[in-house]
Amino acid sequence: MTTTELIPIIILLVSIVLSRYVMESALKELDNEQKGRLLGSFSAYRLANTTIIFGLVLLFLFGQNYYPDLTQQFTLLFIALFVGISATISILSYRKLQQLEMPAKYIRSFLIGLLIQFIGIGVVFLPIALRSFNG
Repeated sequence: MTTTELIPIIILLVSIVLSRYVMESALKELDNEQKGRLLGSFSAYRLANTTIIFGLVLLFLFGQNYYPDLTQQFTLLFIALFVGISATISILSYRKLQQLEMPAKYIRSFLIGLLIQFIGIGVVFLPIALRSFNG
């Protein structure tokens, strides 16, 4: 792996750590009742998100292995689906936080954490997508 390929991955990892830090800091501001509602309401989201992304990665690897001539198409499809699924889950999570009447400060921290994650994802996927479009 070259330095050029490694830098986006490092940025993604740093963005994940920073995002987790922001979200964990916000979680400390909630009282026990709010934390309980939050954790109980999102357990199904976490399981669904993990299962969907895992399945998407398996399909991508299957496609790459059995249809190597379609690597460019599989790559673009994977990126589009990954970003689309992540954005959908983020929107649903935001709406759920509003329904749970979480404090505005917590929701703001949640959105900042998501923004940091999406920046990291963009740094990794944008160059790959551009290379796929350019052949």
